[in-house]
Amino acid sequence: MKSVPPYTPRQPTVTRDSGVRYLEVAPPAELADDIYCFWHLYTPQPVSDSFQYRIVADGCIDLIYDSLQHEGPFIMGFHHRYTQYDLGHRFHYCGVRFFPGAFPLCMQVNAESLADQFQELVAVHPDLAHQLKTPFEEIDSPDDDLRVVANAFSDWLEVRQKLSKDHRFFDALNMIYNQAGVVNLLEDIRTGLSPRQLRRVFHYYVGASPKAFCQVVRFQSILAAKPSSNSLRNNRLFYGEGYYDQAHFIKEFKRFYGVSPGVAFGRHK
Repeated sequence: MKSVPPYTPRQPTVTRDSGVRYLEVAPPAELADDIYCFWHLYTPQPVSDSFQYRIVADGCIDLIYDSLQHEGPFIMGFHHRYTQYDLGHRFHYCGVRFFPGAFPLCMQVNAESLADQFQELVAVHPDLAHQLKTPFEEIDSPDDDLRVVANAFSDWLEVRQKLSKDHRFFDALNMIYNQAGVVNLLEDIRTGLSPRQLRRVFHYYVGASPKAFCQVVRFQSILAAKPSSNSLRNNRLFYGEGYYDQAHFIKEFKRFYGVSPGVAFGRHK
């Protein structure tokens, strides 16, 4: 896949006092253009209160495996809003987070069919599900290196090099990343694709329209900025990120995150 500028899809911080741990592991170099990270979400000990985990919109596709119940792998596609799950008192999930566009390219799967879905991988890609089952089953604890799962992707690497891909889409992706999602789709995205063609390739590779993807990248740039209480109080942040006004900023942020910016960034407890 064509390299793109660094994109760092972020999820909410899991505080240590919650009793839950979250760990990200960098992929091997040969997979770094396609995979953002391997990850663990787990409880070292059972927690007293059933844990509510919020997943925010990040534009990525994740493969997820339940290491305690030995269930999965599952696949989670592009989401247009946050989702929340009750994980119970004891759990260990591990997974693979693909950069936007990577999974559909490598696996020849239409991302639009995965959008806003959480389903078993076997229903989407039976061969890959079979290949991943054993490596995932070998992950018993967070001390196990999740990169062992990367070996299951080795057969796809050579195939990927031969795939026909639309470089115009990845050029558009570059432009959106470079502008942190704040782009005029008609004026700023000039890759030789018509607006209709651009929508078509984004629905295939990402699972959403270019506009929806830009909104997520813009939202993620806010998370990366870690705005201060002062910038939130003085309404400065949303102007620089291309929002119409504060109300627009808050409404979109809550759709992607589930709470207001003030709550998310710790201004209100």
